Amino acid sequence: MPAGYNQIVYEPKYPLSKDKKRYITVTGTEKSMLPVPMPVSMMIWSGPGSDADVIKIGSAYEAATKHRIPPPDFGPLATE
Repeated sequence: MPAGYNQIVYEPKYPLSKDKKRYITVTGTEKSMLPVPMPVSMMIWSGPGSDADVIKIGSAYEAATKHRIPPPDFGPLATE
């Protein structure tokens, strides 16, 4: 389900190890801005037979956060 948008990224770096046999992942520290915000999603899992609960949780989250942005070709939902 939609969980918002992100426009800030920190690109990782991959320096070569001292023994020159592998690359090491290092968290990036330089802030970059994406030209267009990218969507972020969230997954909710449940046990068998709990589909209705997952739909209720997702609906409540979307209603509370207002993260949904209508696609240009479809327009807003009837309740928006």
